[in-house]
Amino acid sequence: MPPALGALGATRDYDGRWQSPAGVVVPTRYRSILDAAAGTTDAEITRRQMIGLLTVAGYSRNSAVGRMSSSHPLFVRTGPNRYRIVGSNQRDHVPAGTV
Repeated sequence: MPPALGALGATRDYDGRWQSPAGVVVPTRYRSILDAAAGTTDAEITRRQMIGLLTVAGYSRNSAVGRMSSSHPLFVRTGPNRYRIVGSNQRDHVPAGTV
């Protein structure tokens, strides 16, 4: 488990998906990202696809291309130009040497 998620009280359900701690309200934009990504949450996506998800969720294009594409808490970098939504069935870690 990534230390930050565990420290905040996140847990994994029986499918291995991350669950927010009880009482935590998930931001509307986060839900919009997950809705827009339906069907791709277990797959890697490109940076361009991630930027598309961010803009559909209401982030400005400049924000999505800039800081959000490299630091949004719902995405983990898995390799060059490859990302995955945190909470998928795959392990949430970044392989050594890919950051």
